[in-house]
Amino acid sequence: MALAARWSGARVVFAPRSGHLIDDVHRSATFRRYAKAVFGQCRVVVCQGHYWKRFFVEHVGLGEHRTMVIPNFVVELPPWPIVPTEPNAGIEILFIGSVVRAKGVYDIVEAAKRLSALPLRWHIAGDGGNFIELKRLVEGDASLKEKVYMYGWIGREQKELLFRRCRVIVLPSYREGFPNSLLEAMSWGLVPIATDVGAIPEVVEDGRNGFLIHPGDVTGLVQVVKKLAKDRALLDRLRLAARNTVEEKFVVSKVLPLWQSALGIAE
Repeated sequence: MALAARWSGARVVFAPRSGHLIDDVHRSATFRRYAKAVFGQCRVVVCQGHYWKRFFVEHVGLGEHRTMVIPNFVVELPPWPIVPTEPNAGIEILFIGSVVRAKGVYDIVEAAKRLSALPLRWHIAGDGGNFIELKRLVEGDASLKEKVYMYGWIGREQKELLFRRCRVIVLPSYREGFPNSLLEAMSWGLVPIATDVGAIPEVVEDGRNGFLIHPGDVTGLVQVVKKLAKDRALLDRLRLAARNTVEEKFVVSKVLPLWQSALGIAE
């Protein structure tokens, strides 16, 4: 398609989204040559963050002038006030995404097990290749089955209900591009606990609007959740900071001019 578009004289703009692209490029010389051939046909390659821009320049061989950083965005902030969390209220924690090992879902369940004595409830929403296995693991463990709720695929209404209910979003992925679920949750005032992969560190500033951990660091995840459960003032402060981050940088009004530029569309 890139070749056909270029031969027809069209402006070729490519916006890759998968965090697996890095692994594929590093794993296979054949795929690396293929990627260079495809991206080489493009006028602009849209990068979800500066992390991805460096990848395309250093490992795919694109010139900096042919890459452009355009982050993901939300259309608008939900009309949802950040009200103080009750001192003795249980903390609801959400994961939303593909239920596969690479998303860190087994790390979430292990953290839930280690923290079973605290008033926490964990919600895992999404479907994927490890959903059935993970659900059996949860249902077969007495310390988990009353604490961890698994929903499978959910629609918009149920997703918004979970956003209203929860206070924390956990995304302990082993690889990522720029997860939209992160921005959505932050726009509802959920504190992000996420891994420092892909473009996530360009959204989550450790200790300022959320927390960053390393992939596979279950102990780090446990420590951060403990901190938020103990310090409700910190939890609410970070909830507000998370929402403000989205409002300042990641709403459509901030990002649309960048897309217009990439597509060659005059305002």
